[in-house]
Amino acid sequence: MAEGKAYYKDYDVEIPETLSAYGYGDSPLTFVNLSDYNGMRKLQGMDSVDLLENNYRILYNKENVRGLAE
Repeated sequence: MAEGKAYYKDYDVEIPETLSAYGYGDSPLTFVNLSDYNGMRKLQGMDSVDLLENNYRILYNKENVRGLAE
C-alpha cells in the first residue's frame, strides 16, 4: 500500500454514487498476509490458497455491498 493511501477513495477507483452517499470511499483498506489468511481458512475447514508473486485476493461481503447500493 502506498504511504498515505489507506482508504478506497485514495485510489483511482470509481465508487458508485449510491455507495459514496454512505461514505464507502472513507472505508479503510485492510490487509492480511497469506499465511494468516490460510490459517483462518483452515480453522473453517477450507483448503488453503496459493498466490503467484505480486498477485492478490480481494474479499468483500457481497450482501453488505448490495445493501449499501440499494
